[in-house]
Amino acid sequence: MFGFRKNTGTDEVLDKLTDDIKDRRSRGEFVAGLVCDASSAFDLLCRDTTIAMLQRLGAKKSVTNLIRDFLEDSKQFVIINDQVSDVWSQDVGSGQGHILSPPLFNIGTISQYFWTIKSKLYGYTDDGFDLISAPTVAECNLKIKEVMKARQQWYSLSGMALNIQKTALIGFGFTPENLNFENFTIEPVTSIKFLGFIIQDDLGLEQQVKAVANKIRTAASNIQSEGSTFSQKNRKIMYMGWVQGALCCNATAYLPLLTATQQDDIQTACNAAIRSVAKLPRKSADISISTTRKELDIMSVQNIADKQILTQAWKDRDKFQKIEVYGPTTRARSNGNIPQPVQKGIFAKMISTLSACAYNKLPLELKMESDRKKAKSMIRDIILCN
Repeated sequence: MFGFRKNTGTDEVLDKLTDDIKDRRSRGEFVAGLVCDASSAFDLLCRDTTIAMLQRLGAKKSVTNLIRDFLEDSKQFVIINDQVSDVWSQDVGSGQGHILSPPLFNIGTISQYFWTIKSKLYGYTDDGFDLISAPTVAECNLKIKEVMKARQQWYSLSGMALNIQKTALIGFGFTPENLNFENFTIEPVTSIKFLGFIIQDDLGLEQQVKAVANKIRTAASNIQSEGSTFSQKNRKIMYMGWVQGALCCNATAYLPLLTATQQDDIQTACNAAIRSVAKLPRKSADISISTTRKELDIMSVQNIADKQILTQAWKDRDKFQKIEVYGPTTRARSNGNIPQPVQKGIFAKMISTLSACAYNKLPLELKMESDRKKAKSMIRDIILCN
């Protein structure tokens, strides 16, 4: 469970999910993903389920009574312009807008993570991706049906509505059978969008790169048109929000894995936006975009990719520091380095592999740093010095 937790984001779900798919494929397993969609999840979650899970987690009666009273006494109303609706309360849902809504939703939906042993659920708030695998196609297809049935049962018992028409199925290494459920046929797809990230059945990144580049080109056009009367400082703010925001969304899950061609495609799109910020002509052979970018203090795609994987390595430091290293003390071991991971075949395309390699590039001081802000600053200094 990753949603509504400090220092966790969608990229961490995607890192672990895509690495898990690759790891299972490396073992020769046939892998499938089932993404179920819930309608109005926050508004329909059964409150008794939330209270029951609080009790299972060890909450005292005084706490559960407080939460129950809080939910029952929550009032809601809508304001449109100066018109205020009648006040009402609901007997279902974790509530919308109040401070306890996110943690109560997390608590109320914990049971979905161990509801079935046939799959591993990767979830973020109300979005879930069931990862299913088996040594044979027939067994994997059977598991898919069992997981779908279990998910439908869980949604029903939790009070939430499962949107079958938005439920998606994808296979890795094979094409799953059509899934017939409640008079609706779910046909497998070749790519799926999960948490804003496009996952292809061949685990390639072409569609993700194209989608990001298109967003950046649109942003470049918007900066040029809407920022024409703004100062360069304000146009840079637009760049950071519209361009770098799109670029850095789920960045750890794909930027460190790009080929040189894919990275160039995104950088070319970014260059168009940089021209808009600096008000440069479209064709300016005598002007260096790289120099302009540096003058604007804007990081390149390569810089951001390096920053993301170094940051991930720092996040994984507790895991790496537990690795026992034997033998004489060398310069590398004095720096806290770990043995290089296997980098053959599909392992070279796993974020966990790149993170382990990047960890050995961190100075010892950074490996020992526990403050997040200081670590981010040190990583930025490393990137800018290279």
